[in-house]
Amino acid sequence: MDQVEIVNPTIRNMELSMRLSRRVLFVCPETFIQVLDAHNLSHARFAEHLQVSRSYWSQLLNGRRHLSPEVRSRMLESRYLKGIPEASLWSEATPARVAAHG
Repeated sequence: MDQVEIVNPTIRNMELSMRLSRRVLFVCPETFIQVLDAHNLSHARFAEHLQVSRSYWSQLLNGRRHLSPEVRSRMLESRYLKGIPEASLWSEATPARVAAHG
């Protein structure tokens, strides 16, 4: 007889969220520069919109920092990024890139 696994959707979503939060993602600067230009936004204004410092935003954009799960979540909710596929916003880091950026 086949066993049926009953999984609580809330638990499944939490497990997925935990797996995603462990991924090391870097923003795709070309996409963000296009978005800022299209909305006539300065880097300082966009950083404020994301509730991050200008310095942190600069580090993200220049590939010196990886994306935190909290900021990724804010970006997904951003009115300026609606409709843009995630694959265009960031990419998963390679092991060499992670080692280079600590």
